[in-house]
Amino acid sequence: MPPVDLSLSSLLLQATAGVQVVLLVLAGCSVLCWGVIAEKVLVLGRFQQQARAFDQWVRSGATAIPASQPLTRRLIDAAGQEGSKTAVGDTLNAQRERLERALRDGVAAECLAVEKRLPLLATLGSASPFIGLFGTVWGIMHAFLGIAQSQNTSLATVAPGIAEALITTAVGLAVAIPASVAYNACASVQGRVSRLLCLSVAELVRQTALPATGGHVDAA
Repeated sequence: MPPVDLSLSSLLLQATAGVQVVLLVLAGCSVLCWGVIAEKVLVLGRFQQQARAFDQWVRSGATAIPASQPLTRRLIDAAGQEGSKTAVGDTLNAQRERLERALRDGVAAECLAVEKRLPLLATLGSASPFIGLFGTVWGIMHAFLGIAQSQNTSLATVAPGIAEALITTAVGLAVAIPASVAYNACASVQGRVSRLLCLSVAELVRQTALPATGGHVDAA
């Protein structure tokens, strides 16, 4: 009996068109997945750094905003715009409530910007195994048809078709696992940073005296 070539390259070359299309789709998903992961590592790293800088700035009681803290500048500008809307007769509590609402809206906007394309990782993590499973079902159907046509159930006849079919499931899992792990990790980091910013906002509101006109919020 001639040896059966079950190498990966041989199986890919001998795969049916349907399996090859599934593998190409999964290859594209893998490239997209790692591209999003690389982007999120950079974006979340900067976001976390800026959030910590904002927290340190709030707790230091400083009034000047360093140029290296754009997140702090954006949030304080939003608070200053809200402070410019102060009406005669507003109580301090009412002003602080509006200030806190403006700052929390700013935090929400920052989190939405960071969250961009993050759901794509969740989609890839959940959909890739099913795409791979579709290729496996297609490959097994083709293998069974080949067995029926050849009327030969020997290992040399069965093994290539089954191995070809299972490749797509393996590739689908190879795409889904890093996508799922990365999504959970990114969501966890973003949640922690969001909570840190909310705590910083609450601290800033407690120690802030609102100006009567526009400008930066001055910490007491």
